[in-house]
Amino acid sequence: MNTWFFRRSFWGMLLIVIGSVWLIENVFDLDIPLFSILFSVALIVLGVALIRGYRVQGNTDGNTVFSEGSHTFSASDHGHSVIFGEAGIDLTSLSPFPAQPIELRCVFGEMRVRVPAGANIEVNAEAAFGSVQMPDGNSLSFGNRRYTNPLLAEGQPVLRINIHCVFGSVVMISA
Repeated sequence: MNTWFFRRSFWGMLLIVIGSVWLIENVFDLDIPLFSILFSVALIVLGVALIRGYRVQGNTDGNTVFSEGSHTFSASDHGHSVIFGEAGIDLTSLSPFPAQPIELRCVFGEMRVRVPAGANIEVNAEAAFGSVQMPDGNSLSFGNRRYTNPLLAEGQPVLRINIHCVFGSVVMISA
């Protein structure tokens, strides 16, 4: 979606306005609370974007931004990001498992990840002020944790998942 908020011209014009106001403030010794005004405008724009539910699609990785969605992974997918949104991620139809790890990122959002039951799974999770719940029910709120399926079969393909969660929630469900 190519809205005015995501265009380069919008950001260029915003920088010109900021620079002009700052220059006038310094040259004429005015007391304009420039950064307070800009912070207020940024909060208003963010609020409008949340209400409108903008959705942005990436090229190789999927993104759910300011919206709700679901994504079923295929062999060509590399990852998915949820930013200020909510998404259901389905990894149960992946066959064969990709050689490189799947990257899942959740920032100020919620992600539900369905993984194939009984499959060899290896999860490397990082969380900061968030929550990552592993398929066995254990959770991580801050720091790093590695999860491997206790029944990991040697020589069998392994589904590798890297999870990065900041101020969000990721729940993994065996299905």
